[in-house]
Amino acid sequence: TKLFIAGQEISSPFNTTYTAGQGETFEGKLHPTFFKLKGKFKNGKLVKAVPCNSSFRVQFDTDVQNDYFHRPSEAGSFMLKMDGVIRTDLIQHLSLYNGQANLTVSLPAGAVDGDTHIFETEILDDYIVNSFENFFYVNVIQAEESRAGGTGVPHRPTDSKKSGNQQTPSRFAIPEIIPVKKDDWEQRGMDRFSALVYVPTDEGGDYYLNMENDYLLTELKCIRDQSKIELTKARYIYSMALIGMSIISYYKNKPNIDVDIPNEVKRVSSMISPVLIPMLDSMAALEIDNTLNAA
Repeated sequence: TKLFIAGQEISSPFNTTYTAGQGETFEGKLHPTFFKLKGKFKNGKLVKAVPCNSSFRVQFDTDVQNDYFHRPSEAGSFMLKMDGVIRTDLIQHLSLYNGQANLTVSLPAGAVDGDTHIFETEILDDYIVNSFENFFYVNVIQAEESRAGGTGVPHRPTDSKKSGNQQTPSRFAIPEIIPVKKDDWEQRGMDRFSALVYVPTDEGGDYYLNMENDYLLTELKCIRDQSKIELTKARYIYSMALIGMSIISYYKNKPNIDVDIPNEVKRVSSMISPVLIPMLDSMAALEIDNTLNAA
């Protein structure tokens, strides 16, 4: 509700990793002093239940610079093991931004309901004395119901004790908004005009947002006030995420339409990108007299 009101702070409705302009600027260390797993631990263990046909994501807190894993010198290495065996082939994606690392992992081929696997991650760095090791456990459960263009969110069954068709409110999983810079365009299949790339996961999906989109940078160059710059970035982030969620919801509720949802998110967001910020600015400046005259 505050998105269109100029000058007001925006409370993020998402679990976003973009923190510029919100609190102190993140200044990462050249080499990490910690790299620890985060999540809901029970009896000291992080256990995830993952459908056998899905990928999953785990998160880490750290204090290292964003380019730690891909810089040309003094870079660290990330190793993944499953049941004691190195399985870097299961890594779908690893991102690091402002103290939070996000790891998306695939289950191995042949995983079936009832399997249990122990995963181990390790940071290898010639410049640190001790490597950082983390362990988590995965209980494989039965496959989710396959739906055209589904987002990986389990389908809630109808209560058999009630008559008729039960209709439950549609809900969105909280998305992970991951900023993308020019250096990572090729990895994410982006270019200067791209806006949003959606990658489905078992937890709803990751949203990769191009923060060096030509249209966004053009608008920012015209702004002199730093607080307005940060507000514009925030509007861009949240609005693009909402657009992506809307596209996903639209096709999720139309299972008879055979469409590549990630491709639709990428295509439509790129089409909207040139007009998004001008439209938001126009809405913020709109007054009641304008709407009456237009009517």
